[in-house]
Amino acid sequence: MTALLFTLLLVLLFPLVVMGWRAMLLALSLQGLLMAWMVVQRGPVGPDAALPLLDLMIVRGAVVPLMLQRVMRARALGGREDVQAPNLFSLLVLAVLIAAAFRFASAIDPAGGESQVRLAVASAGVLLGLFLLATQAGVFVQVVGVLYMENAIALFEFDRAAGTLPLPIELGLLLVFMMSARIYVAYVERLSTFVATLPIDVRDEGPTV
Repeated sequence: MTALLFTLLLVLLFPLVVMGWRAMLLALSLQGLLMAWMVVQRGPVGPDAALPLLDLMIVRGAVVPLMLQRVMRARALGGREDVQAPNLFSLLVLAVLIAAAFRFASAIDPAGGESQVRLAVASAGVLLGLFLLATQAGVFVQVVGVLYMENAIALFEFDRAAGTLPLPIELGLLLVFMMSARIYVAYVERLSTFVATLPIDVRDEGPTV
């Protein structure tokens, strides 16, 4: 499973280097699918773990990225519109954030092993989400940053996929995430329409790194 965790870390980083909305949607989908694969690798999936697996594989891995893709295609955007390209300084910041995540994980879980790597990758997901929120002005990328953190929280709660929580709580968590995702999609759809009506000099204002 450690190999899957490092693959997940590469998936987190890939769209931050390529910086295209299609790459970001692919990364969101792969995050959900990789975490679902981790659940399956742990052993037989019982009825108690079926709902968390549905959350990871279907909702996070397919439904939410497809909803965002539909909105972006309706806007008829090019591959890099709404996304600011990386530069040398931003790449350096990314490297520092990854190093900080692994440093934090080693301090919290000095025993090492798979749990430490999982904590490091989850911490990296939170930091990278915050990085997107802090450095990207586009509405779509802001939502991607929030979803990065949502998926990182799901990785923090990986033991939940073993069915350790009662079914009503699992169902409530799934419904809350689905409602949040729908709000994010509406945010992209409606606020992007408003931003498109602004003058170009005002529209381009925003944080940069």
